[in-house]
Amino acid sequence: IQFSFTTIFVAAFPLAPLLALLNNILEIRLDAIKMVRLERRLIARKTNDIGVWTKILEAIGVLAVIANGLVIGISSDFIPRLVYRYRYGPCASGSTSTHCMQGYINDTLAIAFMSNDNRDEFTLSKQINLFNVTKCSYRDYRNQEDYSLTSQFWFVLAVRFAFVILFEHVVVLCKFIAAWFVPDNPIGVKNKRLKYKLDRLKEELREMKTGKSTEV
Repeated sequence: IQFSFTTIFVAAFPLAPLLALLNNILEIRLDAIKMVRLERRLIARKTNDIGVWTKILEAIGVLAVIANGLVIGISSDFIPRLVYRYRYGPCASGSTSTHCMQGYINDTLAIAFMSNDNRDEFTLSKQINLFNVTKCSYRDYRNQEDYSLTSQFWFVLAVRFAFVILFEHVVVLCKFIAAWFVPDNPIGVKNKRLKYKLDRLKEELREMKTGKSTEV
C-alpha cells in the first residue's frame, strides 16, 4: 500500500518517497527489536521469490507511470506554460528583450460580461451598451464574442494528450530496461542457492554410499 501511494501520487506530493524511506527505516528497527527481544524467533521458510507480489508490483509500476503522466499533463500548468512559451509568448515572435512568460496570466484568462440584473447568465459583447454589465475574468480559453472555445484551447488539449502518450512510452521503456539490467534474483543469491543444493546432493550421495557399505 505504501509503495502504491508513493509511486502513483509522487507527482502530486514529491516528498512522499523521502517520508516513506524514513518511515521504513524506523519500522525495520522496531520490527527487529520485536523479533529479537519480545517474540519468539520466526521459523524461516525457503522460497525462490516473493511469489505473486512480483506481478503486483510490476502492475503498480505501470499504473504509476500512467497516473503521473495524467497528473503532469492534464491537471498541472506545465503544458500550458510550455505552449505559451514557444507558441504564443514573446519568444515565439522572436522578441528577446522581454521575458518569455510575460503576459502568460492574461493569456489564460477569458473575459465574461455579467449583467447586474441577472448574474446567472452571460451577456454578449455586442449587448454591453444595452445593459448594466460587469466585466469579469475567469481562467479559460474562450472567445469573448460568443464564449466559444478558442483554437488555443484545442491546441493545448492536443499537446496535453501527446505529452501523456509520449511520457508513458518513454518512462515504461526506461522501466523495462532497468528491470532487464537489474534482475529479480541477484546472481550471488542464485549461486549460493545452487551451491547449497550441490552440497546437499553430495551429502545425500555420501550417506547413500555409507549405507550401502554398511549393509554389505
